[in-house]
Amino acid sequence: MSSTINLVAAGIGVSLVPASMKQIHTQGVTYRPLRGNPLHAPLSLASRRGEIAAEPVRNFIALVRAATRQR
Repeated sequence: MSSTINLVAAGIGVSLVPASMKQIHTQGVTYRPLRGNPLHAPLSLASRRGEIAAEPVRNFIALVRAATRQR
């Protein structure tokens, strides 16, 4: 996500980002809240294929999978 902010700072466009990105203070970039109903966006979990991940990574993946099954 920070690369997106850097592209905006370089003048290469605008972007929709999560509100939490406001914590990334970058010169020349301003954040404006969107009004109206909250937006919802589908997310994907990206991980390396075929690699045996460290235990914290495996735990995080399991947590995400469990949370998405509950919905």
